[in-house]
Amino acid sequence: MRTQRWVHAAIAGLVGAAAVTGAGLAHAASTSTPAAAPSTFVPIVPCRLADTRGDSPVGNRATPLTGGEEAAFQVTGSNGQCAIPPTATGIAANITFDRPTTAGYLTVFPADAPRPGTSNLNWTPDSPPTPNQVTVKLSVAGAIKAYNSSGEIDLIIDLVGYYQPAGTATSGGGPTGPAGPAGAVGPSGPVGPRGTSSWDTIPSGQTVTGSQAWLFTAPVAGSVFGYTTSLPAGAPVSLTDTTINFSAGEALATDADPACTGSLANPTAPAGKVCIYLAGAINATGLFGSRLSFLSNKAFEVIWTTIGTGAGVVQYSWAYTAP
Repeated sequence: MRTQRWVHAAIAGLVGAAAVTGAGLAHAASTSTPAAAPSTFVPIVPCRLADTRGDSPVGNRATPLTGGEEAAFQVTGSNGQCAIPPTATGIAANITFDRPTTAGYLTVFPADAPRPGTSNLNWTPDSPPTPNQVTVKLSVAGAIKAYNSSGEIDLIIDLVGYYQPAGTATSGGGPTGPAGPAGAVGPSGPVGPRGTSSWDTIPSGQTVTGSQAWLFTAPVAGSVFGYTTSLPAGAPVSLTDTTINFSAGEALATDADPACTGSLANPTAPAGKVCIYLAGAINATGLFGSRLSFLSNKAFEVIWTTIGTGAGVVQYSWAYTAP
């Protein structure tokens, strides 16, 4: 059994789980009004939307924000290194400031909304580059604004996911076509045994899947983080360190298992195993899956070591098949 010391970072905000799939994300809301309708979070491989630093520009701006400026950034469409669909209603992002010339603060808000009296980042002239996780609604046209209170400041905006109206297909497509004619009704089959509304234990041969997106901030290089992922019901036999592994050939993992032959989009697992498929990782290495003594038989742990200080993200899908 592996012996590790790690930090469970505090997660505030959205951690969703369903009977078969789930997604988790820490976030700080920065919307001006409540959402008009339910939205679904779609995690993505992190991408850089904008970097205003003149020596490493990304996007259509290579100059710092000036004092009192409200700078607009288009999100939907192809911008910087990102491609966000027009259905997106909001984003989850890491926003970092750099090279402040005076003390000040940053406010991020929808581009078509009045600027709220809030702040997402605060600094002094000698502050080092500092990130913060921001979740913000988009304007009708798919844009945000960033307000700099004073002096000059450079911004780096990295996206880790977006929100879209609940029920929207992530792959796009046209409108639903007309219904076809009803077919003939066949004979009724035999009545099966009475079931229950939920499982206590995952049935033998049943595969369940899910996905997670975790944001974290490392206080020092070499910090070890661990996050718990829950199954929708108990495993019929105990999970162990040797039955929870990353996919075959995963370079950032220390326990890649050749039996895990699925993919990120189609996670699979042999009977009795949890297989983890990495979508992307920033500031993380040495990932592995673990079954720790304090976890129930409905959960497993994903653990990693940070490369440096500051923010990072780990995203993955997983599958478990009951023996």
